[in-house]
Amino acid sequence: MTDSANTPATRRPILLYDGSCGFCRRCVALLVRLDSERRVARVDMTSVAAEPLMTTISPDRRRQSMHVIRPDGRVLHAGVALRAVLCQVQPEARWRSVGYWPLVGVLIDRAYDVVASLRSPLGRLTGWLPEPPPDDLRPTDWPLLDAAPSGDTDQPDATT
Repeated sequence: MTDSANTPATRRPILLYDGSCGFCRRCVALLVRLDSERRVARVDMTSVAAEPLMTTISPDRRRQSMHVIRPDGRVLHAGVALRAVLCQVQPEARWRSVGYWPLVGVLIDRAYDVVASLRSPLGRLTGWLPEPPPDDLRPTDWPLLDAAPSGDTDQPDATT
């Protein structure tokens, strides 16, 4: 592995999702369809592979929502993580910047909270949707940069 393989440019954001949740798995399957260029790594947060990644998230938040570990080491949660992933997988979409408008961001975050509270019944309703392909964490996606900033954040960054 060369030094260029460890640069932030080659790292992808890592989506941590609840693989024990049927609705979450179906949502990830839809994300895979949007992410044809594989811009986002996906890892089931209940898997052994996710254990070192989960240490970057405070124990109180680990199973509450989806998380995105950005290439710079910052961690995004819930609706903010969803906005970041959508912008990453469809960077040319016209709605990309809309997700960062304050009011739209609040609406997405609230909608995420409502949907997350209904994961169990939604999982039964979406059982007909396909399961996601296997997780695709690459060696260049982890470990995080040595100089990664600490802590969780709830603020998206338009450069994600």
